[in-house]
Amino acid sequence: MGVAASSALMPDIAEQIKKLGLPAAVESAVSLAAASAIGTAVEGGAGAVSAYNVDLNNRQASPPEIQKIKLLNCTEN
Repeated sequence: MGVAASSALMPDIAEQIKKLGLPAAVESAVSLAAASAIGTAVEGGAGAVSAYNVDLNNRQASPPEIQKIKLLNCTEN
């Protein structure tokens, strides 16, 4: 349940976090903390861990992925 709630809410929350203009590492930490908080609120400790892992491994692009996206975007335009 915590994972489902986090997965449903985090895209909108991450969009708001991005508007804060934080450094990438801080933005990532804040997003992970938010996902964990949602998981905790819904399912306790197990929800926190699951939501953290889902956000870290599925929603957020890694730096190499971001670079690849930028490269592909530049070559398509």
